[in-house]
Amino acid sequence: MISSVTALPVYIIDPYNLVRSGPQVVSPNIKREYAQSIDDPLWKLPLYDRNPAENILLGDSQMEHLTAEEISSVTGGKRYFNLAYGGGTLRESISTFWHAAARGRLRSVYFGVNFMAYNSSPSDRAAAADKIREHPLRYFYDSGVLQTSVYDALALIPGARMNSGPGMARDLFWQWQLDFLTNRYKNVAHKNVASPAILEDELVKIQEYARRNDIHLVFVITPQHVDAQYRVNDLGLAAEYARFKRYFTSLGSTLDCDIPSKITEDRRNYSDPFHLTDEAAKRIVEDIWTETFRWCHQLPTE
Repeated sequence: MISSVTALPVYIIDPYNLVRSGPQVVSPNIKREYAQSIDDPLWKLPLYDRNPAENILLGDSQMEHLTAEEISSVTGGKRYFNLAYGGGTLRESISTFWHAAARGRLRSVYFGVNFMAYNSSPSDRAAAADKIREHPLRYFYDSGVLQTSVYDALALIPGARMNSGPGMARDLFWQWQLDFLTNRYKNVAHKNVASPAILEDELVKIQEYARRNDIHLVFVITPQHVDAQYRVNDLGLAAEYARFKRYFTSLGSTLDCDIPSKITEDRRNYSDPFHLTDEAAKRIVEDIWTETFRWCHQLPTE
């Protein structure tokens, strides 16, 4: 049986808005902040299912910065839904594509990819979110749901709110992120990460489904600051990176935004080496969806 110690607080707070309607104990903005930082798919997928869109974005937090609202503003009001996740994995993007495809007609899919996350990590919070919704009792003892409930409850206590930010000065965080990237790439160089080959067949299935169903599928290699871009050559991974790009061009339309440019060379356009500021993200959105291609290059299809 589910302990009332956990079930009651989860029911009262309902951190992912899955069991209660009507007045909420915690403000919507606080709920969204903590829910997305802890389990983004469990927050976004129910929202999507309540109002599916024909045009979606997939990927991780780099793609998440390209907002549906900005895309709509440059496409004459076309409705998009951003299903990219903070900390997202390639496996989660694949699961989310099929989740969306099962819920209605898709017309365009912008699939964000980056070399740092190009592996077959087993993490799949999208599939886990579907299981929670298929088996509602899981909601009351899922560790992420419990953690989010605690954070929401603390926000009700003056001075007790949890800080979801990096917790260090910008320059220190910048270097910390670069060190993290260096270690990740060293693992790639020494074959210590799960090969993406396991998932490449799944990507082919998506490409084939898109072709059969007349879906405009575009892979977007997201723009990192040049400090991060240079780590590829510094660590001897140029050949692997070139293969990564060739693979996606073999699948179809691919935009490479991870290139030196006035955007990626300027630290003021980034909150850290991987994530654009809101203003810089708007410029990338305009570049992609108006097909100006000033900041991104359309790679030749193989």
